Amino acid sequence: MNERRDNLEDFFDEVINGDDCSASILNSILDCNQRYTGFDFYEEGGSKAIFKAQDQMTQRQVAFAKLKGSATKGQTENFLREARINALLQHPNIVPVYDIGINEDEPFFAMKFVHGRTLADIIRSLRKNESATSAEYSRTELIDIFLKICDATSYAHSNGVLHLDLKPENIRIDNFGDVQLCDWGLARLIDGSDKITDEFGSLEQYSINQEDMNKLTVDGYIKGTPGFMAPEQAGSTEDRKGIPTDVYSLGVILYYILSYKQAFRGDINAIIAKTLEGDFCKPSVHRENIPKALESICLKAMSLRAVDRYNSVSTMKDDILSYRNGYLTSAEEKGLWKVFSLFIKRNIAVSFSLLASFILILILSFAYVDSLKNERDKANKALALAQEEKEKRQYLSDLGVDFFIKQAKQMVVFHSFEEAEKVIEQIPESEFTEAQKIQVRDLFGRVAFYRQQYNKALTLLEGTKERNNKFLLTMARKYAKRKSSDQVLLKGDDFVELLGELEAFNIQHAWSSYEYEILHYSDIYEHIKAVEKMIHVKNNSVENLNIKLTEKEGKYFLDLSNNPDVHSVVGIRSMPLTGLNLSGSGIKDFRMALLKDLPLEELDVSHCRLTDYGFLMHYKNLKKITVSAKESQYPSFIKYAKGLEVIIRQ
Repeated sequence: MNERRDNLEDFFDEVINGDDCSASILNSILDCNQRYTGFDFYEEGGSKAIFKAQDQMTQRQVAFAKLKGSATKGQTENFLREARINALLQHPNIVPVYDIGINEDEPFFAMKFVHGRTLADIIRSLRKNESATSAEYSRTELIDIFLKICDATSYAHSNGVLHLDLKPENIRIDNFGDVQLCDWGLARLIDGSDKITDEFGSLEQYSINQEDMNKLTVDGYIKGTPGFMAPEQAGSTEDRKGIPTDVYSLGVILYYILSYKQAFRGDINAIIAKTLEGDFCKPSVHRENIPKALESICLKAMSLRAVDRYNSVSTMKDDILSYRNGYLTSAEEKGLWKVFSLFIKRNIAVSFSLLASFILILILSFAYVDSLKNERDKANKALALAQEEKEKRQYLSDLGVDFFIKQAKQMVVFHSFEEAEKVIEQIPESEFTEAQKIQVRDLFGRVAFYRQQYNKALTLLEGTKERNNKFLLTMARKYAKRKSSDQVLLKGDDFVELLGELEAFNIQHAWSSYEYEILHYSDIYEHIKAVEKMIHVKNNSVENLNIKLTEKEGKYFLDLSNNPDVHSVVGIRSMPLTGLNLSGSGIKDFRMALLKDLPLEELDVSHCRLTDYGFLMHYKNLKKITVSAKESQYPSFIKYAKGLEVIIRQ
């Protein structure tokens, strides 16, 4: 994650620099001799091994798959067939393949590397009752994940592809909740009659983890994962593999989600035997409070005979959505009382209103039924029209207010606090709903926090309990005590301590606080402490930073020499520096352009491995520059250093 963040920060800095560094990306692509580097073994399964690798063309981390050891021509074809099938399936919940090719005479394919956990990891944590996982993954969230896998599988079926190895280990959930279906090594094509085309390849291999392989006692080959594969995959000859085969595996996954237990347990022989016999307990045996409708859906999908299962994944998904919306599912027994009770649950408010109206009509019907009916109809119609008009006006009003709030939030993200306040102030207070007022209080509370107005921030944020500002409230209370009033800034040591706590919680909070401080500090020697901290943040591999600020005749000189791991010094860009020494640092060409607004007269960039000195044209006050003898001969330096006093450092 840190590597990804560094890559994004580098790219963001390049975008800010604009045309000054327009050739750097092009040159890096043209000079790339080896696209994939930094291989790190991740896991293996079947006949392939997966490595984490860095794609030098796109600067992103990928999952790099290749065959284990020497491979026959047939194994190579099977490996590439898996990659081709996976690449042809383009769906938000199917892990995408980026590249297929031959690397050092070995076939490979590169795909998205999904940070996060597998569904199997999550269920195991839930079974152990780990509080963090339980808080993040309720049954609702787990069913949401399952529905996305249904979408991915249904999409594959619509394109004529069966997965045939659906299991929790092949479902990955990244750190932001995105769900990806992986491992298409056993995938097959479906012919026009929905029958599996067995002639398509011969990927006969065990799709089981190492623990299962150590306990292997089955003769021959199994196409699937024991415990999650359908009976027709385990040796049943009555049914052929087809869409119901994947439906069965989805049913077993749903069983796992509902009960936190696997449907079939034991050694491999026992698991296969139980699969062929349909010998398993209902999910509710293992865990209480499982909705009857979901259990019925699960059991129907796991029917022993393919004809008794759902005929498509979309039908199974529709049943789950019916359950969620309070309707009867096709897997449940259809009784009149069941239908009626579900209607009551779906429409409880309407049901009670109808009952009350019915009682009222019974009491008054003998004398006033006709007149009451007419008056009531008129009143209801007028009320409905009035309510409709009110809701329409409110909708239009809310739409406008929400738009301005969104704009203000974007301005705060980019540290334009005053502009954000002006946007909100132009909206009449009467136009805000209570929810929108809370959003504005939350927004202005954060702005006050970034401005170090901690007492004001407390007043605003304490009125937004539902916005989850516990951390900022804690920080505001702590640092309000460090200042005499909201009109003064924190001392350097206190501000460095604050930045450290903010960085650990949310880097955006740290940068927003720092961006305000660099424009309003009054003591440069207090500010340099914050600069040192933010250089550490931008260069997290630096342990001992060499930094020294000196003053001579009212002018300031900053020494950052001999810091080879420092590649970004963006934090100093607003300092009134006359001299800057970056000798021996790891600063990059395009980052030098970000310092163009410094009033520099002297600059030492010797032994920095710079190649493009085009940034010098923007240093309007520069008079003297120090480089090594070798660097002074670079064509780019000779071109842009004209008119400057050049000092050669050995």
